[in-house]
Amino acid sequence: MAAIEVFSRYELKFMPNREQYNNILKGIERHMQPDEHSQGDNTYTISNVYFDTPDDRLVSTALRHESKYRYKIRMRTYDPSLPTAFLEIKKKYNGLTSKRRTLLYVDDAERLLLHGVEPPEQPFMNMQITNELLRISRELPLVPKIVLSYDRRAYFGSSGNEKDLRVTFDRNIRARRDRVDFRLGTDGEQLLDDEHYIMEVKVEHSVPMWLAALLSENHVYRIKFSKYGTEYKRYLREKKGAVNQ
Repeated sequence: MAAIEVFSRYELKFMPNREQYNNILKGIERHMQPDEHSQGDNTYTISNVYFDTPDDRLVSTALRHESKYRYKIRMRTYDPSLPTAFLEIKKKYNGLTSKRRTLLYVDDAERLLLHGVEPPEQPFMNMQITNELLRISRELPLVPKIVLSYDRRAYFGSSGNEKDLRVTFDRNIRARRDRVDFRLGTDGEQLLDDEHYIMEVKVEHSVPMWLAALLSENHVYRIKFSKYGTEYKRYLREKKGAVNQ
């Protein structure tokens, strides 16, 4: 995967059903190019470990919309067999999402987040982002909370004024709170049924007219959805149900 380290964009989310997905895909393929891992019917798997405080401060603050500025800390891999992974800070402010990430050895990333240990400098590291993560880890008591994995199909804008456009479709979204290490597999409990996809339109400026028309024609409308937030709300419901039994 491309190692883009810093970017800001708007991320608009939709939840098409299977029929809507198939119709939208036909339109998208007339205007956009699949990435190298989405040729034909191929998808690729993304696995994340989300880190939070023991009292779930980051995710609960985001769900309550207590601040215009919210962020998540996660470690992401596209291949759990590799010794390295991306350590990311995903921030949201007034609807604009920014992501800053650096490649680290997985063991070094865990020591950084859990114990505030500065990793040995490597040529593939972004030291500015590493130091930012180090500062956060020394201010907040972070622990690994969930493994969240999903299968993705992605498309990129191909024309000059749509170079910033990216559209992704995620399905088979699964999460687990035991064995919180993506090196131990990508299994987990499903968050969505098989009939729906999470579609994200990621753009720096505005959605092109052809895509807005395509979504409108297929009656696909914007929603608010967070994979980590959805899992967390389910976790709270199950926890409350267990207490009430």
